[in-house]
Amino acid sequence: MKFYFFYLIRIFFSKISNINKLSNYSIIFSTTLTVIFIVLTLSVTSGFRDNIVSKIIEIDGFARIYPKDYNSKINIDSTFSNSNFRYLPFFEKQFVIRNKNKSDGVNLLAINDRDLLSNYIIEEDLKIDDGIYIGTILSQNLNLNVGDISFLINASNNNRKIQKIKIKGVFETNIPFYDEFCSFSINTYNQNLILFNESNYDGYVVVSNDIYKSLSFLDDDYYIFTWEERHGEFVSWLYSYDIPIKILLFFVFLISVINNISIFNIDLINQSKNIFLLKSIGLSRFQIMKLFSLKNFVLNFISIFLGSLISFILIHLELKYEYIKIPENIYFSDSLPVVFDYSFFAYPIIIFSFFSILSTLIFSFYKSRSSF
Repeated sequence: MKFYFFYLIRIFFSKISNINKLSNYSIIFSTTLTVIFIVLTLSVTSGFRDNIVSKIIEIDGFARIYPKDYNSKINIDSTFSNSNFRYLPFFEKQFVIRNKNKSDGVNLLAINDRDLLSNYIIEEDLKIDDGIYIGTILSQNLNLNVGDISFLINASNNNRKIQKIKIKGVFETNIPFYDEFCSFSINTYNQNLILFNESNYDGYVVVSNDIYKSLSFLDDDYYIFTWEERHGEFVSWLYSYDIPIKILLFFVFLISVINNISIFNIDLINQSKNIFLLKSIGLSRFQIMKLFSLKNFVLNFISIFLGSLISFILIHLELKYEYIKIPENIYFSDSLPVVFDYSFFAYPIIIFSFFSILSTLIFSFYKSRSSF
C-alpha cells in the first residue's frame, strides 16, 4: 500500500512528461465539466418548473372547492367555519371585456385577498375602490391603462348585462394564460359588479397544501380540484421535458466515461517505460493495472469534487444575485431560475463514481490479461 501511495505522489507532484500531464488534465477537465453540466441542468430544470408551479399555486390557490348543486347555491361557509385550514370564498365568471372597438374574453375572479396578487402587481391606483386588475398582455391588447374605463359584457345567458368598470391595476406573472385571459377583483362586495350580486359564493380557494388531510371531513356534496387537476394540460406539457433532458444528460455522461477510458488507454501506452521499470522490480501485470486504476480513481475523485464545488458556488451566486437574465416572456421569469437540492449533487456523484470505477475495473482486467 505504501508503494502505491508513493507512486501516486510521484505521478502528481514530480516532473512528468507533457503528454502525461495532458492525460491527467484531460480526465479532470472532462469529468469536472460533466458534473457541472449535470448538476446545473437538473437545478435549472427543477427551478424552471418550481417557479411556474409556485406562481400557479400563489395566484390560483392549491385547490378549489365547489358545491355539486349549483342550482341551490348551497352556502358552504358554515361547513368550513371550524376547519383548520385557510380558505377564501370567491365568485368567478367569464366575460367579454371591451374598450372602444377592441374586445377580448376574460375570466374574472372576485376574492377578498390582495395577497394573491401582491407579488405581481406592477401598477395600481389605490384610490379606485371597485375596479379590477388585468394582466399586462390584456392591457396591451386592449390599450387599457390604470384608471381607464372599460365595459364587461356578460353573455352567458339570454339577459345580456353590460357593466362599466374601472381598471384598478395591472399585474404581470409572465405566464401568458394569466396575463392575457384572467382578471381579478379583490373585493367580493364590489358594488360595480352587479353580476356578482348573489347570496352565496361560487366556491372556495384553499391555500393549504395539505389538501387531502385538511379536507377529509368533506362529504359527497362538494367537488375538489387541485391545481394539477385544473391545469392538467399545462402540467403535462411542463413535465414532458423531463425525459428528453434526462436522455441528454445520460449521453453526456456516457461520452465522458468513454472519453476517460480512451485517455486511460492512451496513458498506458505513453507510460511504457515506467511499466517496463515496474516489471523489472517484480510487479505483476495485475499490480501494475491496479496502480494505474488507482490513479484514475483519484483523478475522478478530484474532478467530481471540483465539479460539485463549482456548481455549488454558481447556484448560490445565482440565487443571491440573479446575475443571469433571460427573456421573461419566453421563460416565465426575468432571471435564470435555479433550485438548490443536495440530490442534484448526490445522484451524479454516486452514478458517475460507480460507472467510472466499474468501467476502469473492466478495462483494467482486460488489459491485465494481455500484453502492454
